[in-house]
Amino acid sequence: GSTLLFGEALIHATGLIRSDRERVILIGGYTPTMFQAWNGQEPSPAFIERIPEHLKPLISGSDRWQWQRRSRPLDMQVETEEN
Repeated sequence: GSTLLFGEALIHATGLIRSDRERVILIGGYTPTMFQAWNGQEPSPAFIERIPEHLKPLISGSDRWQWQRRSRPLDMQVETEEN
């Protein structure tokens, strides 16, 4: 068999199935930890309780927007290993 990976925006359409074989789709997604789940799509508190502490922000969105923005002027040189 074959595996095809594509962005989540494309899950709303498929190509024609030209055989009588079943087509399986696995859908996964990633959301940065500062974003919350949509209303009605939140993981249950019981599920979150079973997750290791270091993974909870990824699943629950508990980091919210507490991250600190890092910005620089466009003309500021970025430090690299070369300089």
